[in-house]
Amino acid sequence: DISVNAKLPPMSPSIKSFTVELWFRTNANAQDDMGLLMLHEEVSIRWDKITGLGVQFGVRTVDTFNYFNDGVWRYLSVSFEHKELFANVPSGIQSPGTYSVRMALDGVYIAQEEGLPFVDALQTQRLVLGAAPAGTRFSGVIDEVKLFIGTRTLSMMADRFIQITSEEASFQQLLAYYQFTQASGKLTYDSSMYRMSASLTGDDASILKAWTVSTAPVDSVSVILYEGMHYSGKLPSYFDSDGLLVMTLHELPRSGMLFDWFGHEITQVPRVLEQNYVTFVPPQHFSGVVYLKYD
Repeated sequence: DISVNAKLPPMSPSIKSFTVELWFRTNANAQDDMGLLMLHEEVSIRWDKITGLGVQFGVRTVDTFNYFNDGVWRYLSVSFEHKELFANVPSGIQSPGTYSVRMALDGVYIAQEEGLPFVDALQTQRLVLGAAPAGTRFSGVIDEVKLFIGTRTLSMMADRFIQITSEEASFQQLLAYYQFTQASGKLTYDSSMYRMSASLTGDDASILKAWTVSTAPVDSVSVILYEGMHYSGKLPSYFDSDGLLVMTLHELPRSGMLFDWFGHEITQVPRVLEQNYVTFVPPQHFSGVVYLKYD
């Protein structure tokens, strides 16, 4: 039972749009409501067994009714786009505007809501991971948490499979970036240019158990193929409770065909494989880099 508490750097009042992105994996046996992230007491991302993955934004909620709870790594992006309101505003009075909230899971939009009342979330400088305003804790693993200034498109999310370097972070308008690479202790460092470390809150025993080896599909296998070649090989995996060597594919190559250990073509992801051996057959005259995203 822990949470990660961070203080964000002070922002100009003119900065209102932002995007939260992170890798997360629920415990397959979790049954309770879970808080995933809280940016403000009125802005939170959570999962529950009634409305699935959702966002609380002020007095409004954006629900997906996506009930997955399968223990598979997933990448969540939630953008909060501020929109100025000019219609029917009396002269001399500045309207706070409204927000549009858009949620994407594994590179696909799953929910959107327009016209949400203004909430001044960034000015509170508060970010809590693994909790919700009601105190409910997240049951699972969180990794690679990023808070961007501005909104992000689906094409921008293609970088979710790589770790952002310090040099890149300064150009990507990252307000906070927690990689959770410390492996122990009560601090996790911020890899953005602001360097605002976050603290783990909880008893010593819980904090010690909270650090785990992440299998999030970040910096996965890349294979260089020349024309006329194909790839057959093993990908890193782990033994499950039944003694099976398992892994999960998260993205298919953009072209060509991918086959599992038994020679069956893999056409949909995420896909849990009971063997870690795959074969990729590229299209004719293909040469280049093939990325295999897995955990």
